Amino acid sequence: MTLVGCSEANATVGEIALINILLASRLRTIFFIFKLPFAVDFVVSLLLDL
Repeated sequence: MTLVGCSEANATVGEIALINILLASRLRTIFFIFKLPFAVDFVVSLLLDL
């Protein structure tokens, strides 16, 4: 009984960890997409200054 409970708890912890990793990578890509135009503007301004 306790072994089954532990295995179920481990499975849920693993699923929560997996969801957290997926959310973190999703947020990272979203931040990258948001930062990309600013980086392009920065590079263009540097090239124009040269």
